[in-house]
Parts: sequence; structure tokens; C-alpha cells
Amino acid sequence: MLHKNELIEVVTSDLHFLREEWDETVEDHSLRRSSTVLRRLLVENELQRAWKAAGFEREPMINASTLKTVLQTVLKERIIFAAAGGARYKGMELRGILMTNYAMSESEIKQHNTDGLPEEVFGLRAFIEAPCIVIKGHEVSRRVLIKFVTNKLGGAHFDPKRGKDSKESLFPLLDCASKEIMLADKNAVYFELLSAGQAIVSSNDIIQFCEKCK
Repeated sequence: MLHKNELIEVVTSDLHFLREEWDETVEDHSLRRSSTVLRRLLVENELQRAWKAAGFEREPMINASTLKTVLQTVLKERIIFAAAGGARYKGMELRGILMTNYAMSESEIKQHNTDGLPEEVFGLRAFIEAPCIVIKGHEVSRRVLIKFVTNKLGGAHFDPKRGKDSKESLFPLLDCASKEIMLADKNAVYFELLSAGQAIVSSNDIIQFCEKCK
């Protein structure tokens, strides 16, 4: 485990990397190769440990897109695909993507439009565990999405085998989404990964952390 000062330095450097590299022009292969940075920060909890080591209390708050409204108003089994979204890519920004296996009524469409941009302020832990994608009625958290990219698409190492636990059982669904669905000219899985990274580095709390630790 890194010493306190080393941890803060590494995390600050990683956040700077994400801010500079995960911009509106980043390519899928770059996201795949550098997805290990997001894994260390979020899945391995280095961001929260560095936050505490730097003297901050509680946990950082992240303003991000959310699927909460969608999941409250549409039965999961009626959802073919949904994504929280929020990434900025090639001048486009998509939020609250929804594909259902039925034609929504005019009142449903109007309600979704009335709800406006689907945003929520998350604590860091809730941000990591919140569903960012729904595929064929199955919720996928940001934690699982990051692990899928790093462990199964070659971010850390390439492993064509699929896991057997309840979380890794979602990987074949993510495989399908990554091959079949495009969002703003980007593979849907990578678009959601980019959304998570951009949400982290644009957080006011994270900006404050970087300013204090630079």
C-alpha cells in the first residue's frame, strides 16, 4: 500500500490524466488501455483513501447522470437498453438514453421530457454502485462496467472467458451492447465509461482536492 503522500500524489496525477486525455476526442482504444486508471480510483478505492489522507471529511460528491427516474417509471423487464450517459464527445452530450420493447404512449414521452435532464448528486460510493446501464432488464453498476472493460476487454489483461459470479454474469450482456449499440458515434460501453470519468474530474469536490494537493 502506498504511503499517504505517495497515494495523494498518484491519485492527483491520475485525475489530471483523466481530465487531459478523456476529452471530446478520446478514442475507444485509449479508453480501454487507460481504464485501469479509473479502476484504481473507484473500484480499488484509491480516490476515497487519498481524499481522507488529504484531510477532507465525509466523501466527495459527484454530480452525474442517473437512471433513477427511468427505473421508477418503466418496468425493468420492458427495457431493452438504457444508459445514464452524460459524456461529452465530438460536440455531443447524451443523457438518459432509453430503448423499450413497447411503444411508449404520448403521456409517457411527455413525462420523460418534463422530467428534464436526469441528474443526481451522488456520494462517491453511491456513484460507483449506482446502475449506469440497463440491458434486457438487468442493471449494471459503474463498478461492474469498469471491471468489464479492464478485465475482459484488455484494459488490464485480456481474458476471453466469462466469469461465473453474479456480477460477471452480466459481462455477456455488456459484450452485446458494446457490439450492437452506438451512442454519439461511440461504442455504448465506452461512452458510459467516458461518462463516469468525465463526471469524476468535473466534480467541484474533486477539483478542490486537486487544487489543494497540486
